[in-house]
Amino acid sequence: MSNRNRFEIWTRFKSFVTRTKEVSSISENEVAPGATRYSWRKAPVSLGDSTEAILQSYAAMIPEVALVHFQASAHGLTEEEAALRLRIKGKNVLTAKKPPAWWQLALAVIPNPFNVLLAALAIISICTPPPSWSTVTVLLVMILISCVVRFWQEYRSSVAAIKLQSSVTTNVRVRRHITDHTYEEVTVDDKTLVPGDILLLDSGIALPADCLILEATNLQISPSSFIGESEPLRKTNLQHGEKDSCDLFDTVSIAFMGTAVISGSGVGLVLRTGDDAF
Repeated sequence: MSNRNRFEIWTRFKSFVTRTKEVSSISENEVAPGATRYSWRKAPVSLGDSTEAILQSYAAMIPEVALVHFQASAHGLTEEEAALRLRIKGKNVLTAKKPPAWWQLALAVIPNPFNVLLAALAIISICTPPPSWSTVTVLLVMILISCVVRFWQEYRSSVAAIKLQSSVTTNVRVRRHITDHTYEEVTVDDKTLVPGDILLLDSGIALPADCLILEATNLQISPSSFIGESEPLRKTNLQHGEKDSCDLFDTVSIAFMGTAVISGSGVGLVLRTGDDAF
């Protein structure tokens, strides 16, 4: 083999190794939680690891700092960035509740007043001489039938409730970044929201995630799903952040998942989604 052929083989081999290393580094960076590009996944420095402490840290931030932390802008995320974060973070859904185990349902359906009455009659039939075993047998069969029927009804209703909950879909409006000075408002499924999204808050919607209020116009949100009070709370953006000593429920710049917009409008930065929400 000539020196020229050896040189060509070595050159191709070196090029192949270089490309392989580049692809490997890209794959590692895409999943590495500590990568600079993915620092939006990290929680801010807080007083603890609880959701409450983390949200208080977000509330203490000024809007500009919060946007920098999430590597976002007031114009929203690009379609590509939103899709990437959705792959990393997962859908904005709460962990579906599974139907209770069969033995849990069985234990739950046995102690009902009808079964207790039948069991008491069976005990009386045994204790009263002479014991009537035929009566006891009939009563035990009635208890068994009652438990089986109630067990089947409870299981079917729990499964139907979970299926109904998972089938409900809600659309929300978000901003999508186009250029440095332009954006567009698009309608998306609330299950596709990711941290860093810019969510438009309109009257009548239920918040699909925990949000930091960036803009507000007479924005009032009902906290009845959290604290049971029907009186709406006024929410607004704070240019200097909340005080660290402020109770989380007293913050005016944080809106929680599940609360409803009663009146007004606003713009929110999505902080936490899915099971991470408060």
